[in-house]
Amino acid sequence: MILASALMLLAIAAPQAGQFVRLFPNPTGRNGYEEYVRAADEFRRLNLSLDIARLTEVRSREGWTRPTAASLAVRRRFAIKSAGVVRIALRGNSKPFYPIGTESGAATFPRIRPLRDLSLLLREASDVHFSDGRSGEGVRLLLGSLTVARRLGGEATVSFLLMGQEVSATVRRLEAHLPRLSISELSAVVAYATAALREPDPYRRSLAREKLVGSAEFEESVLEFTSGSINDALQSGGEPYFREVHLSALSMMPEQRREARDRARVLRNQYYASVLHELRIRPEATWSEIPEQGWPERVPKTTAELAEVLARMHAPRGLSFCGAIAVIHRTQLRLLRLHAEIVRYEKRTGKSIASLTALNLPWLIKDPLTNRPFLHARQGRRHALASQGARSTGKIKIGVFRPPQQLLEGRTAP
Repeated sequence: MILASALMLLAIAAPQAGQFVRLFPNPTGRNGYEEYVRAADEFRRLNLSLDIARLTEVRSREGWTRPTAASLAVRRRFAIKSAGVVRIALRGNSKPFYPIGTESGAATFPRIRPLRDLSLLLREASDVHFSDGRSGEGVRLLLGSLTVARRLGGEATVSFLLMGQEVSATVRRLEAHLPRLSISELSAVVAYATAALREPDPYRRSLAREKLVGSAEFEESVLEFTSGSINDALQSGGEPYFREVHLSALSMMPEQRREARDRARVLRNQYYASVLHELRIRPEATWSEIPEQGWPERVPKTTAELAEVLARMHAPRGLSFCGAIAVIHRTQLRLLRLHAEIVRYEKRTGKSIASLTALNLPWLIKDPLTNRPFLHARQGRRHALASQGARSTGKIKIGVFRPPQQLLEGRTAP
């Protein structure tokens, strides 16, 4: 439900024109985020979304590994038209990245939506380079697409889910090109995936970011309930339960309401700190099993109960779903790294491997979700790799992730 809601909001949220001037009235030139926003503005000015739609239509007819001369001409025109935007986005990747948003949740959509296009743009722009035999440049753009998606995915849990779709799509594209890469290009893929897996995960960064930037929204919401005066919006248009909470808070003394606000602030921070701590100490396979604070149900009668209700309204949500998605993305990176290592080994030695043990890299072939080797099978000259997965994910392969029904319903697999 979380992913469905995110995608629905993405579809209806209207992009804002000229975000750079609004977001960066005094640009520093030292923040990669500035370049991403500048590139997104240029993307919209050139109306590149229409060009990408045409490329997608062409690909749906003939595929993208062996394009016809006509479609290759279309892709070359797109590469020329988008070259400036590509340069700006890659320049952003070369700089440190400092998120600048002061909103969380659905409020991030107007800002994140156009930035999401940059990862897609870099992925599409790579096609013409692979078609023209410039695989090194194609790899550079695909790894650049991953960097954009992983960086922006750490803004909020909503952006983590949206950009995660781009991560999966780019990993899939990279894997399809592995057999045609040189040894040095394969080494670049292995090195990138290894470094990405060592970095703080975008999911953890998104939660830490929400804890920080969501505090202002929390304070505003708490004041609505505990200001000591009737809130017309809550009483006329709010949910019945929230109206009851508001009236209960009004019945308390001013010092009781202040105490509830202080306690709620501490509790909210504890909820976020607890989840972040669990993500650090838990095995990755159990990330989706971190307990979530339930929604409050009873109307508070005491200061302590009011504090708990207010804190739970702003506790981290969707932990089971988001935890499973994080596990899937990390596993897809491991599978990409392993597949690149297999192809690199075969090109170096001239021998095809029948078993993963031939790599003599036990740490690489071990799936941390199961503590057993990744699943491997030969399909002609290709290798099919997968993870048995965790209880919440089922079997994991490289590809665009489609959530299983038990995840959408908030359940784990039996």
